[in-house]
Amino acid sequence: MEHIPYFDAHCDTIYRCLRTGAQLRENDGHLDLRRASAFGRFAQVFALYQDPEEVPQGSTMVREGQLLHQKFLREMEQNRDVIVPCRTGAAAYIFHADTEGEAFRAMFREAGWELHGCLIWVKNSLVLGRADYQYQPDPCLYGWKPGAGHYFINDRTNTTVIDDAKPEDLKKMKKEDLLAWATRVQEYLQKEQTTVLRYDKPAANKEHPTMKPVVLCGDLSWGMSLEESLEDFRFIDALPGKKYLLKGNHDYWWNTAAKMERFFAENGLTTMEILHNNCRFYGDVALCGTRGWFYELDNQGTHNEKVLLREVGRLETSLKAAGDREKLCFLHYPPLYQGYQCPEILSLLETYKVELCCYGHLHGASHRRALQGDRGGTAFYMVSGDYLGFHPKKICD
Repeated sequence: MEHIPYFDAHCDTIYRCLRTGAQLRENDGHLDLRRASAFGRFAQVFALYQDPEEVPQGSTMVREGQLLHQKFLREMEQNRDVIVPCRTGAAAYIFHADTEGEAFRAMFREAGWELHGCLIWVKNSLVLGRADYQYQPDPCLYGWKPGAGHYFINDRTNTTVIDDAKPEDLKKMKKEDLLAWATRVQEYLQKEQTTVLRYDKPAANKEHPTMKPVVLCGDLSWGMSLEESLEDFRFIDALPGKKYLLKGNHDYWWNTAAKMERFFAENGLTTMEILHNNCRFYGDVALCGTRGWFYELDNQGTHNEKVLLREVGRLETSLKAAGDREKLCFLHYPPLYQGYQCPEILSLLETYKVELCCYGHLHGASHRRALQGDRGGTAFYMVSGDYLGFHPKKICD
């Protein structure tokens, strides 16, 4: 590649051209292509900056940002004889206001670039304003232009947080300097409330604020064994939250609790546990459940009756283990729907004063048969994945 002797990493000329109607080829601002030709080959990074104080009345930051981007693309097209776009694989760093993060992400992708992360620049001072929390960090979208391999930064010490709020190396500071710096930081944090909240990393995953419990009400994998279901488990394990798994009628991989927990541990699946013949606790709330069963009166004395009684026993074991805690119940099969009720399970819910019961199993056209709402002192909700659009239903804080 031919050497580029000049490189300018910031220029607001596109913004000026949009506001004044000027052209990039020739204008009276800091940069135009006519004057820049004196450099020969050089690289220019244009900053598509939108000042919130200068948004015209009746417009929005998002709309003005789109106009700015469109102006840039027009200038690129009109001056193709002297402008060469950056090559494929070139990296992009887009600093932006976090309140406009969705718009910037959308425009990043609309421009045809691949988004691969968001860096956080923690500045060494806040930006004073009227917000409840004074802005200190700036987010920066990071990605590259697809079509070729990007330059890989082979430095395992880099993180997504660029922290200018602390010295480069505290270990090299003298004791008195370190004490003075720590004192200034403490006074600063006590005086100003910023958007940077600093907490020690939790000692265990279960203590992390993202590890809220999520109960999955069965039919989780088409695998016929634990090994065949491993990729599905890895997908579930990578999702946010602590997952409690119920057995569904299609979960043929289901095994004894001991074998499943051992399989999870051996394969590094750390966010999943079994909800079966037991209950799990979340604060003062008990999460109880079992698969449940469909059972009609004309099945008395059959295998179905034996399965139902076994499921009723498991549910009662789970409810008893909850003690005096508030009880939330989760089933795979619905205990009631249009034209059907399971009195054995409904009786348990009433006896143990279960406040809420969630169930799945019903899909597609059968959604219309679901019965939801308060019945007998229990609130019933259908939580089948396709019914919820595969977005978890929040049932408690």
